[in-house]
Amino acid sequence: MGFAVHAHKLSALVPRIRWGVREELLELLRLEGIGRVRARILYRHGYRGLKEVAEAELAELTKLPKIGPKIAQKIIDQAQKLLRRSSGAGGI
Repeated sequence: MGFAVHAHKLSALVPRIRWGVREELLELLRLEGIGRVRARILYRHGYRGLKEVAEAELAELTKLPKIGPKIAQKIIDQAQKLLRRSSGAGGI
């Protein structure tokens, strides 16, 4: 194995160690206000990534534990913005 392979593995490991989470939660942790507890709650309720959060209904997110209306609206808006940025498009 070369340096590039090890560097890639380490780059995936650093955020996992920092947040103390499995790799599956890393995308959700990009959202401000979402730590490992809320990320796990979202994941367990079917919100596996930014796309699911961006398409979520405010009322559905606020039914989840530890997700109030302000946090719900904030993460929906952030997820939509991050997806637009990554796709280079003006909308979802």
